Amino acid sequence: MPKYTLDIVNWRQVRSQLNQLCPEITALIDTLPNHNELQFVRARFPWGAAVEDGDQLWFYYNNEPINYCDKNFPAEIKALLNYNWQGIPVGIMTHNTLEWHINLNDHIIPIGIVKPGTIFSLYSIFDPEHATHVTHKAYSSTAGSRSLMTLPKISHTGYNERLSRVYGVTDHLCPKTLSQHWPLFKDIVDSKAFHSNWYCEMLLFTKDFIAQLAQHCELRYALLNRIWNYTAFSRNYAMYDFAWATFTEKLPNSIRNTPFIIETAKHVVKLALREVPGFVPVTDDVPGPVSKLTQAYLEVYRIRYYLPIFMAAEIFDGKNPVYYSLHRHTFFHPLPNRANASRTIDELKVIKRLVESFCEAVLNHKLPFKMDDTLLYQTLKEVEFEFFHPQGTGKINTDIDAIAKEDRRFSKIVDGLNPTKDQEFPSRSVFFNGCIRVRPKRKAPPKPSMKDFLMPMIGKKHE
Repeated sequence: MPKYTLDIVNWRQVRSQLNQLCPEITALIDTLPNHNELQFVRARFPWGAAVEDGDQLWFYYNNEPINYCDKNFPAEIKALLNYNWQGIPVGIMTHNTLEWHINLNDHIIPIGIVKPGTIFSLYSIFDPEHATHVTHKAYSSTAGSRSLMTLPKISHTGYNERLSRVYGVTDHLCPKTLSQHWPLFKDIVDSKAFHSNWYCEMLLFTKDFIAQLAQHCELRYALLNRIWNYTAFSRNYAMYDFAWATFTEKLPNSIRNTPFIIETAKHVVKLALREVPGFVPVTDDVPGPVSKLTQAYLEVYRIRYYLPIFMAAEIFDGKNPVYYSLHRHTFFHPLPNRANASRTIDELKVIKRLVESFCEAVLNHKLPFKMDDTLLYQTLKEVEFEFFHPQGTGKINTDIDAIAKEDRRFSKIVDGLNPTKDQEFPSRSVFFNGCIRVRPKRKAPPKPSMKDFLMPMIGKKHE
């Protein structure tokens, strides 16, 4: 079978794979009549391939991209997918990742990372036909991480000429901003000289499978329960928004009239709630062929001084830190005109004050209603927000190198690729000029007991 293609598989061929990812769903599918003969469509994509692009849906067939509406699209597969879905048929991610995002003129908004075991597009089959609130034409999805970027600058003209000679790339060279990195990475990966084996894979549910949900209450309930859990925040978003509205009504007009600042503070709190992505250092090749890209920047581009550390959008997992940068926004808000905006350090100070004041208002019951039985209250008790800028003052942390020392993920990939001794952590990256770290709250060290105080004195008596 070609690497990037569509093919039809039955339950016996994929059961073991799905059982490792979704044992509960696998057990329920086993109870369906004639489950062994159930068919699925398996789709594979190369890194960076567009899957959804507005109202366009793309697949790969025999290593070539093909639009779902193309007259040459395989008729047998189209017949299997002939049911009510929007954007993309219902399916489950089985290998590597897919990133959902919204393309705006001034920036790309990462919406979610679809990982193995994630069942997607379920709204399609449970919303009434032609009566959905999902604006699927606003969304796009890309194989792998669409938000991939490096921390150090990669805009050196001479070094980019080396990339051009080896990989034959001519477009997107010398990217000036973090958002411009991905198009160049895609050109490199698409080059015949790159030799990437990376792919993402999904299994799409077929018409016969969807039809059986009406008669199989347990399986239907299990899928509905996934939607219910996934939409818990959005179903209660009005109260979250109202909490912020009551908090901001007493702010000075100078802050209330800067929606960009307020929206950033709200977004950072949502990041802690695990509802929106921030950025994390890439530690493996699940988001894309990052090891080979790192090697390309070490050996072909020959980056100097700094390690080519890659970052990708990710949801906070409650265990490891996640990072947000004022130079790589991910929120649903137009970016301000930077020429007329305050300096980043001034913006960061106001955002810090807003986030900390909002947390204090929630935790100390200073809003018109108590929230101590909510996930927001519990989350704010368990996380801490830290604010970084190399020119910071007061309680803005200026020690950017401490980020890498405390988070070993930053060096995981590059350590195995023999970087030169003079290459350091890219602490001067613009990403850290206004960076917010969210992580689990650290426990305070235990207070010394009287015994700890007396032991040194007792020891001296016996010397």
